[in-house]
Amino acid sequence: MTESKFLSEVYPFNFWETLDKSILEQPPRTSTEVSLHPSEASALAIGEDGGYVSLGACLRKTWFRNKLQRQMINNEFATKQNLVIDKQEFTPQELWKFKISSYTENAITDEAKRAMVYSENSRKFRWYIPSLHQNLPDALISGEVDLVTYQSPESGVKVGVEIKSITGFKGMKQVFGHRKKGGIYVPPEPKEDNLLQTVLYAYFFCVLQQEMAYFKLVYLSRENGSRVEFDIDLIPEVSVSLGRVQHRVYVNKKPYKYTLYAEDILRRYMSAHKFIHLDLIPPRDYDFFYSEEKIKELYESGSLNKTDSEKASKDKFSQIKIGDWQCRYCPFSNMCYSADAKKTPIEYPDGKVQGEIIYQDVSEVEETTEE
Repeated sequence: MTESKFLSEVYPFNFWETLDKSILEQPPRTSTEVSLHPSEASALAIGEDGGYVSLGACLRKTWFRNKLQRQMINNEFATKQNLVIDKQEFTPQELWKFKISSYTENAITDEAKRAMVYSENSRKFRWYIPSLHQNLPDALISGEVDLVTYQSPESGVKVGVEIKSITGFKGMKQVFGHRKKGGIYVPPEPKEDNLLQTVLYAYFFCVLQQEMAYFKLVYLSRENGSRVEFDIDLIPEVSVSLGRVQHRVYVNKKPYKYTLYAEDILRRYMSAHKFIHLDLIPPRDYDFFYSEEKIKELYESGSLNKTDSEKASKDKFSQIKIGDWQCRYCPFSNMCYSADAKKTPIEYPDGKVQGEIIYQDVSEVEETTEE
């Protein structure tokens, strides 16, 4: 048998297959402590029409993730529905995206050191929020702040920095701004889930601990190196609905587009905490596919794209299959919707609770927090 003249045939080696196998076999970064995560921050803000708008993570996703963690760490397999939580594993492509994001954070940290404004990175964040209800333990939120810098090499004023790397057409348009047809300029704005996480850190480190002046939410494009930063300030003001001082979210010195307070995020965490410890599955905050009624509303408001608008104009609403991106990328969507193309909602009648549970007055939190 004549040996091939191609050494690549004599010594075959699939590079990406080898590395993908390696990245899939890495041990999971699972904490031995059950807690809520800053990336799960959410809120019910007041929209322009005066109604509530869901922002950030879905409470049901948080419930599934926390229950899975309890099953893995404490062998708490029993639920009122006798559920065994099934999580969809990350693909090699998704794991590579996470790794690239971590490298981006490292690169920005290195440059902060060269610019002589570096204070610390990966600052640990642990916040116990006492429960005001009997038989419920305190809620723990744990994570870490990406970077803490000084205002300048000569300044002692600290500024917290949350770092996000980004790619993708839609996300880039939002974060870096764009022009619509007709020349109308849409200014840059942060992604909602990133903003809420940053606000949580700002409330703890700036308002409660008074350790940092304010926070920045910074983005770096992995596609072309574009950069943008947003100043996040929390301004105390009297909430009309509650009649007491809360901390309104400002982005680049302007009120956020929705009426949003830092305390709104705490209320949602405490709602999630109660659902978890009462073993009640919360209602979903988002939809894999919108109802025909909601699609009609989107059509009437001019929010559909050209193709879907044409279908809607012919009353073909049932042919329009659009929904919230949170459901499409949720690792627990198979616990919430059927696996087929119809994505029929899975309900849990023994555990589902209608409506939002807000059970703790967060006005007392400032006196009962600890790092």
